[in-house]
Amino acid sequence: MADKKKADKKADAPASKSGGGLMGLIGKIMGALALVSASVLIAGIYDIGHFGLREIVFGFAWAPLALFFAGGLAHVFLGGAKAPDIPADTEALNAKIDDVQQKAASRFSSIQNSLDMVMGKDYEALAEENRQLKEQLDAIHAAERAKVEEEMDLLRQRNVELEEQIKKWAVETVAKSVAQQAA
Repeated sequence: MADKKKADKKADAPASKSGGGLMGLIGKIMGALALVSASVLIAGIYDIGHFGLREIVFGFAWAPLALFFAGGLAHVFLGGAKAPDIPADTEALNAKIDDVQQKAASRFSSIQNSLDMVMGKDYEALAEENRQLKEQLDAIHAAERAKVEEEMDLLRQRNVELEEQIKKWAVETVAKSVAQQAA
């Protein structure tokens, strides 16, 4: 009984939705006319073929422009395209959605299983090697840091010694110069 009602509803569908009938034909003709009008306008703007189309089209550009808008609107409103079939029954739609989700989940799990099989032992070995290399790298960084700090301490000590020598030399030079001027 429900199938018979659905068949009756489909038979009663207006021609404008299905894109058939006289209105659908007029819509398609107007769409084609809009396409031809747009082509003429573009050819005139860019002067395709250097035939002087710009000057020719300039005089009556209002006509293809008006046909373009009228044809485009007629194509849209008179049913130039067929409407998609949407199930009226929400239960059927929900069933289709659930089916798609189940198929996607099963595909995803099969891909994940195949990746795990391919990468299984190799992945674990690579992860362990990566951990060991990271530990070695951290040890090298710590040793380099300690070496740099040690060199900085030596340079600081040397800097203090040089400052003391400079002060001593400056005091001695000043003292000699004062002694020479006093004598």
